[in-house]
Amino acid sequence: MSQLSDIAMINGFKHWLLNTRSVRYFALIAFLLCVAYYILESINGRAQMADFHVYYDAANAFLYDTQLYGKSFGVSSGFYKYSPFATIPFIPLAILPYGIASVIYYLIISFCIIWFSLRLVYFISFENSKRPIVIKKWGATLFFISLFMADHLERELHLGNVNLFLLIGAFFIYKKAIEKRSFTAGILVGLLLLFKPHFLILLPYFMWKKEWRILLITALSVVAGLFLPALIKGFTTNTLLLHQW
Repeated sequence: MSQLSDIAMINGFKHWLLNTRSVRYFALIAFLLCVAYYILESINGRAQMADFHVYYDAANAFLYDTQLYGKSFGVSSGFYKYSPFATIPFIPLAILPYGIASVIYYLIISFCIIWFSLRLVYFISFENSKRPIVIKKWGATLFFISLFMADHLERELHLGNVNLFLLIGAFFIYKKAIEKRSFTAGILVGLLLLFKPHFLILLPYFMWKKEWRILLITALSVVAGLFLPALIKGFTTNTLLLHQW
């Protein structure tokens, strides 16, 4: 049943996206603005994506057995602070030249900003409402939401951080939890903790709600994530990296 629900949700979102003119215009204009912002940053010599530079160099350090922790990457404050596991998603980009990798990552962030903005509006308006909200001027609604969030979104594009992806993960944790899909929710919580342990703040809430299955899957996911790099680097090297972390 849950799989059928997911398919219905995807089809509903796709139909709304493809058949609402103002939504399509919003997506196109937002993408063009992201491209224009990157060009402007490049012209002004500010397209550094300092945070992404840290992830990129850290993934290379992980791959080629150079120093991962306690070393500044890119900028003076660019220390890698996440678990060894968190380097793994960046490995496909790390094997590319930095210029190409940074452009690809920038485009990924741009697409995710647009997709998540629309996905969140769709969730609030249709999925999480007993009665679908009828809004005649979707374009104006999306514009004002984007204007309110502009400073945060610009920061993601400028720095190339992972915060947007963690926010998307947190949204789906909430969504899966209210759908009683504890396994998926627990895995997502575990992934967030492997990137930023301060997401431990979520655990008291699940304790309060007596979501023991989510907590169990979270713990197992974290343990699996801590030891997964050993398949690439070996148990001894992975243990050393965990100690340095």
